[in-house]
Amino acid sequence: MDRTAEFKAAVNSLLSRGQLHQTSHSNGAARRGKDAAAYQEFSRLATAIGHDINDTVTKLHKLTKCNLTILLLLLRPSRLATVVKRKALFDDRPVEISELTHVIKQDLSRLNGQTMALQQHVRANAAKANRSTRQMDEHSANLVIILQSKLANTSLGFKEALEIRSEQQYSNGSSDIDPYSNSSVHRRKGINGRSDDFHGQYEDDSESAGPASMLFNQQQHAPHVEQYVQNRSTAIEAVESTLQELGGIFQQLAQMVAEQRDTVQRIEANTDDIELNINEAQNQLLRYYRNISSDRQMMIKIFLTIIFVFLVISLGPVDPECPADLTPCFEDTFLKLIPVVFLVLAGVPRLVQLSKQESLGYPYRNWRQTVKLAAIGLLVALSLACALVQSHVLSGHRSQSDSGVQHDSKDIGLDFVASIVEACAFALALFLAVMSNKKSFLGSNVLLLFWLITIVITGIKLRTLFSSCPGGSSAFLSLLGAFKKHASTVMVEQVLVSAKMMALVIVLTLECIRKDTRVQLGEGIHERCPEEDANVFSIASFHWVTDLMRRGYAHPLTMDDLWELRKDDRSKTVSDSFKEAWDTEVKKGSPSLVKALASAFGRPFYIAGIGKVINDILGFMQPLLLRQMLLFVMSYKTQNPQPLYRGYTIAMSMFVCSLSQTTVVHQYFHLCFRTGMHARAGLVTAIYQKSLRLSNSARQDFTVGEIVNHMSIDAQRIQDLLNYLHVLWSGVFQITVTLYLLYSTMGWSIFAGLAVMFLMIPLNAKLSVVQQSFEEKRMKYKDSRIKLMNEVLNGIRVIKLYAWEGTFLQKILAVRNDQELEVMKKMGYISAAQMFTWASTPFMVSLVTFSVYTLVLGKALTTDVVFSAIALFNLLQFPLAMLPWVISSCIEARVSIDRVHKFLTSAETDPNAIILENRRDS
Repeated sequence: MDRTAEFKAAVNSLLSRGQLHQTSHSNGAARRGKDAAAYQEFSRLATAIGHDINDTVTKLHKLTKCNLTILLLLLRPSRLATVVKRKALFDDRPVEISELTHVIKQDLSRLNGQTMALQQHVRANAAKANRSTRQMDEHSANLVIILQSKLANTSLGFKEALEIRSEQQYSNGSSDIDPYSNSSVHRRKGINGRSDDFHGQYEDDSESAGPASMLFNQQQHAPHVEQYVQNRSTAIEAVESTLQELGGIFQQLAQMVAEQRDTVQRIEANTDDIELNINEAQNQLLRYYRNISSDRQMMIKIFLTIIFVFLVISLGPVDPECPADLTPCFEDTFLKLIPVVFLVLAGVPRLVQLSKQESLGYPYRNWRQTVKLAAIGLLVALSLACALVQSHVLSGHRSQSDSGVQHDSKDIGLDFVASIVEACAFALALFLAVMSNKKSFLGSNVLLLFWLITIVITGIKLRTLFSSCPGGSSAFLSLLGAFKKHASTVMVEQVLVSAKMMALVIVLTLECIRKDTRVQLGEGIHERCPEEDANVFSIASFHWVTDLMRRGYAHPLTMDDLWELRKDDRSKTVSDSFKEAWDTEVKKGSPSLVKALASAFGRPFYIAGIGKVINDILGFMQPLLLRQMLLFVMSYKTQNPQPLYRGYTIAMSMFVCSLSQTTVVHQYFHLCFRTGMHARAGLVTAIYQKSLRLSNSARQDFTVGEIVNHMSIDAQRIQDLLNYLHVLWSGVFQITVTLYLLYSTMGWSIFAGLAVMFLMIPLNAKLSVVQQSFEEKRMKYKDSRIKLMNEVLNGIRVIKLYAWEGTFLQKILAVRNDQELEVMKKMGYISAAQMFTWASTPFMVSLVTFSVYTLVLGKALTTDVVFSAIALFNLLQFPLAMLPWVISSCIEARVSIDRVHKFLTSAETDPNAIILENRRDS
């Protein structure tokens, strides 16, 4: 069967694709033109080889003289053996058969050489291949393999034909070369079933002439028999030589197949190695992530404990002469030991973890790392210098400083011990930094918090030193000159502690800089979510998003600019968590969708609730601090002004409260929105999987439109509710505490505002009930509309055929306009009324409260009362504005939860209802 036309069409199609690709990418025209020319040369060679193979097959067709048999030969080359068994194919025309055999043998040798050259051509092009020509090179290699297979099949058929022909010649020679034997007198049937005329005539003459005539005939036919034997011998030798040459050809083909097999084995081995490397890299990253997670949790617990102890103890040891200062003994002993204890409790376990990890093999080194290690070494030296100063004072050389402050020997001894312990802590921090550099590609959160705590405590000590120096703050400006003149112990400590403070700031700044982990992990590291590798400061301030914002500022963001999702945010992880929780609820007999969601995604949601409590408490501190600030300012109009440090303390407290509140509230929203995203992803996956398992009876109860609504609307409403669900209890908490603070500020007048607030509650409750009824109606109308739309889309051909577009359009518009939109319009009126009542409530409460405070109680509105009360009333705006929306969302989400619960608890198909038995078909 000639498939030349099909091969030409494939080659032309590939050439046309190459031309289209060349037209669409004009910038690489020269390079692609060169690739197209190389591929065109390959196509020409492959076409020539294909034509030669077809010509060889045609010659085999002439050899066999059977069109049907040669067709079977192309499909199954082994069928040539049945053709060769017909003796007349070789006995009738030996000269022509010999010529065809010789020509076919030469053609096979030439085609084998051309195929080898074509394979070398493909390998040469593959060595120069790039990404754009990779598919073309693979197609070329496949064509070479096809041509080799076709040539091998043709050679195999030719070899079998020659082997069978040789066997036939041997068999014919054994019966015909001895014309004197008795068996020669019998008639032999030809391939066409007729008697051989020559032998038949010979037999008749033998029977009629007797012994004399038989001898004469034998002598007469002897030369013909000898010539016949010689011809057969020559033909057999030619066949044997041809078989030997074909054996050589097959050896070359076997060598090529062996090379291909070795290549495939190497590719499989490389693939296995790559898979092992990828799995090992994933295991390493997961191990690092677990270590980081455990490290963070441990540090947070220890840090909170230390802060609690610090706050409790620091209330007592204050200087009696100055309540704003701590005693020097307390600063030099207890405060200095706080970071040491933290480093021992958190750093030693971290060192144990690092010692069990394998070394990276290429430690991260640059100028920042060198400067950081040098600064830590400087801290060790400065602490030892402080210890030397304390020992010098302790020995009696300088027991009294120039400021006139006497040093007790016991206190100086404690200072000496504290300085030695601090130097050991810095040495431990240096060792931990070196180990982290060798064993981990991430920064150490333990060191981050250690440096931060040390900076705070060192700042307190530095402030005490400068405040105790003669001249106050001016001593810092003339520190060097004063040190040369007086060389007092206090000034030496000032120099040492100032240098320590600068070194600590440098170390903390360099520790906050994130390492370039792409150098350590390869090219794909930029696709990892930076949140997984961020330190505590970066997580608290969302600094890990800065790189993405910079890229978005430079150019529009694309998919390549985004990193991979965190493992906890991937849909497979989320769906597996929800499936496990839902299966647990199903086993209880009465599954609850709310409990399943809480079990699967409740942990971050509860942590967000703790953050919400902290945010609310910090919010209440702002009005109180504002009032204290106003009282501080007003005190300077009297004869007894408050101390100046009190104003600084209030201002700093307001700043810290505002900064902490901003940090906590953003973490709260981040966790809430992530929880809502997880809940939506888990519900959508569960609904889709449930739709595949519905039984036939359950499918009658749920249409396609309803299932789509479950996935698109109901899941979205549950997500929207989870984003602000904490407002339900937080709003009540904020309102209660705010009213208490207002009562302590304005007295009984606050109950007038409270009465206004209570009057609004029944009105909003009634509006919420009406809103819920309208929401249920709207969802029913929406389900019917989507069901009608699906039916229209499924039967659109019939509708177009009979021109029913107008009729169905009227039906859809009737459901949409007359039913759904009417309900939505009523819901809009109800929502507007709710928003108006709740938005106007803070204004009405403050108006009524101030009116009663001035008109009924007859008190004056002073500055501290007015501003603090306004600040507290502002705190009421958020809960009073969000509560109606959250309540409405709860109503909508409750309807959605009931709908999804009904769908998830519907009947499923029984997987054991159909039993398939193994049996053989008769």
